[in-house]
Amino acid sequence: MDENGTAAVGVSDQNAPQFRKEVLYDILFSGGNLEWYLGAQGLPLGGDLHIEDFRTRNAMWIYSRIARELLEQEFEFWHMEPADSLLTNEAGS
Repeated sequence: MDENGTAAVGVSDQNAPQFRKEVLYDILFSGGNLEWYLGAQGLPLGGDLHIEDFRTRNAMWIYSRIARELLEQEFEFWHMEPADSLLTNEAGS
């Protein structure tokens, strides 16, 4: 998953709880990987091109660490396999 949110906004401490609920766990629990997009913000907040202080996104870094630790400590993900046959009412491609 890449470039979450709109081009102008990206992840910030103001919307980190929303991204945690709507993106972080959905991607990780489905076996995906993600990179957080910080938006096209100018200073002082900063974005992908002009960030000077990564602490401005501290909430998201904390949420991401907790999610990773949860997966590493509580899920034997290395034993997991796709089980698409368990899904119902899904459109095939």
